[in-house]
Amino acid sequence: AQSEHPLSDASSDSRVVCLVEGAAYLLVRLDPRCATAGPDQWLQIEDGLGHAIAGHFFGPASSGRWPTGALLIPGDTAVFHLRRPDPAPPSPDLAPWGFKASVSGHAGSCLEVQCWDLQSSHPMAACESSPCPISLPDSVLLSQISFDPRCALDPRAAHLSLTTGNETRTFSARPSSSSSLPPPSSSLSTSYEAFPSMPITTVNPNIRFDFAVAEPASQAWDDEAGGPAARTSASSQWGWRAFVCSVGVDRHTESHWLVEVLKLLACVSAHLVGTMVAGQALVEAEAACKQWLVSDLLKG
Repeated sequence: AQSEHPLSDASSDSRVVCLVEGAAYLLVRLDPRCATAGPDQWLQIEDGLGHAIAGHFFGPASSGRWPTGALLIPGDTAVFHLRRPDPAPPSPDLAPWGFKASVSGHAGSCLEVQCWDLQSSHPMAACESSPCPISLPDSVLLSQISFDPRCALDPRAAHLSLTTGNETRTFSARPSSSSSLPPPSSSLSTSYEAFPSMPITTVNPNIRFDFAVAEPASQAWDDEAGGPAARTSASSQWGWRAFVCSVGVDRHTESHWLVEVLKLLACVSAHLVGTMVAGQALVEAEAACKQWLVSDLLKG
């Protein structure tokens, strides 16, 4: 899946749909040359149901705003949404390269994909606070947590905490907000970061979201506090939305034949190792001479 290289001067949105029939989930890897003209020209990756999995990605390839690892897409469809509100530069030498992605499908009779769509109201209601714990079975191999690019909270009044195992991260403001955010209110004294544009992966089966609001939404913070003054209270309090996707072993199906082969190889390997440690069995001639071989006459 890819755009034209370099990007043309088209000013409309475009979507590239990639379908891998029969896949339980997809792995997407972006080309390291991916680049757009700026924050108004971005790439967002979605699943076939329209859930935002990753993005917005924008800027030059060296900006650090593009993922370097694989992205997990549940289902058999990946959608690449390229936003181009402004025409590209007239010179081909100045036009951004665009995007390119490799998509691989994966399926198996013993694999199970589970997804959760967790969110607040939109726009966020005043004094809306609630915990959202997710307890996954031990058979889960990997979980990916994606935040909607529209996530926006007034960092002076609200935040969302994500706990995976023993690690807790606290988010507020927009994904593209400056890292220099205004201080929270006294009742929300925890330090926080902007919502990430790249998904968070974890192998821990315990995931918990804690949403806290200290006071009703206030006016948007000014430029000196870390955000544009023109942002309204409603836009800064859109709320939050997270999409959790987990891949694990289905306990209700029989083991795949490869799993049985691995078990058989493990038994054979254990038998061979035991034989190597104990040594081969004595033949009849060695058994007859054993009393002489272990006698004091042959000891050094």
